[in-house]
Amino acid sequence: MRFLTCGDGGVLVELADLDETLRVFAALRSATTADKPRGSVLDAVTQLIPAARTILIAFDPLLASRAGIIAAVRALDVSADVCRRSRTVEIPVVYDGEDLADIARLLGVSASQIIARHCARAWSVAFVGFAPGFAYLTGGDEIFDVPRRTVPRLSVPAGAVGLAGTFSGVYPRVSSGGWQLLGHTERTMWDEHADPPALLQPGDAVRFTPVRERAVAAPASCLSDSGESDNCDAKIRFHVSDSPESDKQKAGKRCGPDSAGVATAALEAVRPGLLTTFQDDGRRSADMGVTGSGAADPCSSHLANALVGNPANAPVLEITGGGVRFVAHGDAVVAVAGAPAPITIIGNADRNDGVSAQHNAEGRAHALERTVVIRQEAMLLRDGEAIEIGVPSSGLRDYLAVRGGFDVERSLGSAATDTMSGIGPKPIVSGQFLAVHRPEASPSITACGGGDGTCGNSVGLPEPWPEHLPKSGEITELHVHLGPRDDWFTATGISDFLNRIWTVTAQSNRVGLRLQGECSLERRDAAELASEATPPGSIEVPTSGQPVIFLRDQPVTGGYPVIAVLTTRSLNLAGQLPPGAQIRFRCLSDSGESDTWNRILASQLSDSPESDNQESDKQRAQSQEHKEVRQCPDCSES
Repeated sequence: MRFLTCGDGGVLVELADLDETLRVFAALRSATTADKPRGSVLDAVTQLIPAARTILIAFDPLLASRAGIIAAVRALDVSADVCRRSRTVEIPVVYDGEDLADIARLLGVSASQIIARHCARAWSVAFVGFAPGFAYLTGGDEIFDVPRRTVPRLSVPAGAVGLAGTFSGVYPRVSSGGWQLLGHTERTMWDEHADPPALLQPGDAVRFTPVRERAVAAPASCLSDSGESDNCDAKIRFHVSDSPESDKQKAGKRCGPDSAGVATAALEAVRPGLLTTFQDDGRRSADMGVTGSGAADPCSSHLANALVGNPANAPVLEITGGGVRFVAHGDAVVAVAGAPAPITIIGNADRNDGVSAQHNAEGRAHALERTVVIRQEAMLLRDGEAIEIGVPSSGLRDYLAVRGGFDVERSLGSAATDTMSGIGPKPIVSGQFLAVHRPEASPSITACGGGDGTCGNSVGLPEPWPEHLPKSGEITELHVHLGPRDDWFTATGISDFLNRIWTVTAQSNRVGLRLQGECSLERRDAAELASEATPPGSIEVPTSGQPVIFLRDQPVTGGYPVIAVLTTRSLNLAGQLPPGAQIRFRCLSDSGESDTWNRILASQLSDSPESDNQESDKQRAQSQEHKEVRQCPDCSES
């Protein structure tokens, strides 16, 4: 076993092969199940993500140390064989992939031979990762060892069948990806309403069969495996229920002081901006290939909820880039936190002067009253009033919370929108009505109050807008722990990574920040990395040599080396980086102090106690000098 650092709360265990990986994973899963006696250091483990030759162990650094986790893993009995299932799943494939000819040339055979060899053997599902239902298949023809694309595609269609290294796989949904594409299938690989949602499970045998593309009278998504269309009406009904019109009907029936329903208010999205989504603290379903998602800046989402008296995990609206307008239907207490932005409440100046009805009768327009909000605070939004949030002056994302929480459907235990895989609620659209729970009726809020089951939390105290959030054209320092794959890069590559200035490009989103620098990071060789876990904050370096910082909608696993991982606090700060912002990475030592690559090399070469003490003093001084301004009590670094 080899143990590699993976951020401030992770250890990547590297193993000899897939069989050993499965044995160690089975032992770890058995040791961390809820029915085991407590008291072990492995109680601190929060997530296990197996891959081809590695297992990511995520743990709470407040409950255990990295050294303690490693010692516990070494003590496990991993001698037992793993029993695997033997179900066979047939997947028909139209071999029309845009990379098919290139793969044939690379491997020195014809395209027809590629197809024949891809179908000749049964593949086996080794593990599920990258995206929901994305199964990594092994055991194919020995000829298949294909490098990933130099630059990953921004969009790969659902059902695309591809190769990467010695693996084959099928993209369950539209996503980015760097696999070489052979063709496509019409089989549904992921259905979150099914049990289990993923078509392929670890241990399944998979046989690909070549078919010709055919025209069908009904959409493929409405057909069952038998070709029947019984589920089509249900799917159509589901889409209708997600429409703004039905949201209006749904909210309208439940809003108002005399309503007997669950919701007493709703917000209408008049102008939803560039991207507005529901977010909370996310999911823990990596075993199905589902990423965590959740708020890109959880400190700000927690603050917004605290300001209105909600639990930290209550769903909020994450607003990217501002420019939004919502109208209240029924009274609601709201708060906005995150990036400093102009906020205005627009209402009728004469609503309380007793002459509104007379004005309406005479057909005269109401005077508009505008209230400017200058800090992060709870606000009463009365029926018919609008709240406008402008473009942030710094940072990128704001969070709008409403007392009682939004009445939104959860998927896999979370209301978070996963923009990469499409799990969770769809992004907010113009005209959509967003229903709000009554505070005393919200099941997620009953625990915050007294014995009568009502919410006893009062609104929080106002707070000023945060200072020194990232701006376009200005440099922001992000703290990182090198690894797990920093040894794949030369000393020059590491030095360039830490000493160069990197710019956030416009090709960035909730999945990740694509960076652009003056030079590409130099690797030791061009070997292919077997797919392994990529937690949020991972800084992956594709073949182009330009880094990508993964945010909250990141793939669960990836196939490019991760040079470093952001600290938890810097990950939250990265969620506020706008396009054009500049980044400098600063390396943290195991003690958490700020360091540079040259200092790391110097500390390895120097044995002088005096020089060590001088260097330590200098590091502490620089660590204090560059201490990040934003403080978040529930987002601490180890």
